[in-house]
Amino acid sequence: MKIFVVLLMTTLVCFIQASQFDESCSEHKDCQRKDLGCFEDKCQWVQNYLNKEEVRDSYYATKLGDPCITIKQCSHVPTDADKHAICYSLECVAVKK
Repeated sequence: MKIFVVLLMTTLVCFIQASQFDESCSEHKDCQRKDLGCFEDKCQWVQNYLNKEEVRDSYYATKLGDPCITIKQCSHVPTDADKHAICYSLECVAVKK
């Protein structure tokens, strides 16, 4: 019985977390998950969207915290003079030079 309850709770948690996928959004934080980003006004999986051939070379993050899968996608993010932006764990972060 305990195994059934644990399995049911795990399934429910996964369903709730995935419920943001394909929801409408206006910015990345609306999607409430690091692996989801707001692209084309819908929450989409960051890796799936940014790996599309037509998007991969044309997408650039505009601020820290924006989704990314490559360092190049963070190259337009403004930072302090002693820092630069890199892609770490699917988001642009600033690190010291």
